[in-house]
Amino acid sequence: MTSMVMVYLLAGFGAYSPPHMGLDAWFLEVEGVWHQFQLCGPARWDLDKPWPPLNQPDRPPLPAVEQGLCHSVSKDLITWEDRGVILTAGPPGSWDDGKIYTGNVVKHGDTVYVFYTGIREFPQPGEMMAQIGFATSKDLEHWEKYAGNPVLIPDGIIYESFANWRDCNFLWDESDRFWHAVITATMRGEGPMEQRACIGFARSADLIHWEHLPPLLVMDRYNLGLENPFLFQEGGRWYTGYSMYSDFYRAEWLEDNPDYRAEGGVYYAIAEKREGPYTVPENNRLGTQPDPPLYACQIIVHQGERLLLHRGPARWATALPKRVAFREDGSMCLAYWSGTNKARKEKIAAMDAAINLEDGGSGEKMLGDTDLGCMLEARVDAEAGAALGVALGETFLLSLQPGDRRVVLLDPVTREENPDRAGTWERDGEAHLILVADGSVIDVYVNDVWMFAANRAKPEETAARLLALSGGSTVRDIHLDALDTGNPVYTYGFNY
Repeated sequence: MTSMVMVYLLAGFGAYSPPHMGLDAWFLEVEGVWHQFQLCGPARWDLDKPWPPLNQPDRPPLPAVEQGLCHSVSKDLITWEDRGVILTAGPPGSWDDGKIYTGNVVKHGDTVYVFYTGIREFPQPGEMMAQIGFATSKDLEHWEKYAGNPVLIPDGIIYESFANWRDCNFLWDESDRFWHAVITATMRGEGPMEQRACIGFARSADLIHWEHLPPLLVMDRYNLGLENPFLFQEGGRWYTGYSMYSDFYRAEWLEDNPDYRAEGGVYYAIAEKREGPYTVPENNRLGTQPDPPLYACQIIVHQGERLLLHRGPARWATALPKRVAFREDGSMCLAYWSGTNKARKEKIAAMDAAINLEDGGSGEKMLGDTDLGCMLEARVDAEAGAALGVALGETFLLSLQPGDRRVVLLDPVTREENPDRAGTWERDGEAHLILVADGSVIDVYVNDVWMFAANRAKPEETAARLLALSGGSTVRDIHLDALDTGNPVYTYGFNY
């Protein structure tokens, strides 16, 4: 059997990180401009020093990265411009004096509301550690915390008061004129609290007064709350879901489900109505892989397309967007987003003539050098059992096996397969491979569908090359382009 493979390789620094250490982010579009609000603070090795934006000189340094929110803007979700820190943890004794955790941002009337989770540094007996409040702005430049904070707190009836309560996300419903919130929460009940982790649900007409509603989804398989929840409607179906690390699966649950593969990333459930009941489909994994996964995921709509934005893997920076695609049965997958093409810059090489790569013969073709990456486009023919290698420098080697519909990461030295970074695609015949090498992270797509992401050591120089790993492959229509988003590079040892 012979199959055709189209290969694209994009590489370069594309991720965005603020001048301070950046973590989870959430997004709002206003008049064609995207606003990103990102948890920020000092690097971990600077936690013993005061963080200047906190501007509390008489206070000992806070032992947490999550000390504030950084604002940045973009028109294309590719290149971001810093707008500075808009708020920080409050003074000692306030409801948010310990940390700032994940929230969401919405526009209500002529006012923008940035919601966030406030964590107390030293909660007193009877005080909740985590509660949710907001800051407002009319012009997206000047911000003021609401004097009545916190406004969204667990009720102690449906939800536990002293357990998970953070990571809110909001959806406006024009038909009932309510804002609907999903929250990382713990349902009240009997038994261990980790077995009652849930996506909490509440609604409000004014974003200040909230009515608590039954949770949308309850899960018993983790030791962690269902983080970064989301809620949206697509194609007559409702979707809710969350981010999770594979390290937080309960050992007891995995023992009871020995055939289950624990992976990190995004998980989701589907319902016919917003309030549910939600069911978990057989394949409810979106952008999942063994740790480190994509994380702190937000799903937005940009120019009619649903996009997933995230940080990582193993990097505290906002990655380039991925498109959320929907199959006929309602299941989701991540796909390559064509907006990334805007970052393609100068051509490094172009070869239209076919190249035959044979194992043991003319088995290698050097394509060009770039400091942080390139874009490689090619068409490949290969019989079943043949494998074409795609290499970036000395730290990344991918095996493409079009005849077997398989792609897997290899150890560049031993060429052993990495079972945690492998994937198969659905249809025979022509296949389309895209590698987006975004600094230290390389995303692998086949037939536009995301397969996995690999991390690599920071390259001093990247040599893009093709090589025959086994059998023979014919490669044609090769084009090598550079990729440059224009984002500033703030290097924290792992954020490039």
